Amino acid sequence: GKQRDEQRGEEDEGIDLRQRDGREGEHGQNSAGEAEDKIKKTDKKRRDYIDYFYGKKVDSPDLYDMIINVERLRGKTLSKVLQSLV
Repeated sequence: GKQRDEQRGEEDEGIDLRQRDGREGEHGQNSAGEAEDKIKKTDKKRRDYIDYFYGKKVDSPDLYDMIINVERLRGKTLSKVLQSLV
């Protein structure tokens, strides 16, 4: 619940918030600081939800077979990589 959320500190996930800030700012007309705060709060709510209902930490590499950083691959390159995996 809310009290449990307040007890947990903010965790740095190593995500490039500058890229996400830019997208949030474009869509929501927020300042960079407001966008970053919104992203961090949303990420925390998602982590807490998964932890509470499933008892899992979303940052755990044990939950994933493969992770693809789509921020670094675009268009046809991304399409080719994904098709090669199927």
